[in-house]
Amino acid sequence: TLRMKCVMEDGKLDPVAYRIKYAHHAKSGDKW
Repeated sequence: TLRMKCVMEDGKLDPVAYRIKYAHHAKSGDKW
């Protein structure tokens, strides 16, 4: 739930974002 909370705060509801937040993101790119 902690990961989901962090993702919701950043406005990123992507599985990749909540699973591996420091990974390359499709929308935000390499920005954390």
